[in-house]
Amino acid sequence: MFHLYTAGAQESQLEGPENTLSVVGSNVTLKCSSPSRYCNGNEWLKYGGIPPTIFDDHGIMAFPYRDRYSVDNSSGCDLVIKNIELTDAGRYICREFTSSKSIERTAHHVVLSK
Repeated sequence: MFHLYTAGAQESQLEGPENTLSVVGSNVTLKCSSPSRYCNGNEWLKYGGIPPTIFDDHGIMAFPYRDRYSVDNSSGCDLVIKNIELTDAGRYICREFTSSKSIERTAHHVVLSK
């Protein structure tokens, strides 16, 4: 189930990510796109992650995530996770900031062992 948290925004402004199921060792892409189609002002968070911010709104990937996580902004602001591990399971949040509001979309990523 998806949740939208808004501050004066409409649901259609930010799309994705979707709940995802993957297997250890595979790759997964969590989609997130906005009308701007770029990552400017977007960030990715992982609920319970240390640190919780994976990719910040200044375009910086947090150190612990740099080896297997990346952001593909060719079609939005998609989070790509390579070589999935059990610890990658959890709730992911794509957040978009504009001058007057922020919008969040949430998805759960479930990881199965081989």
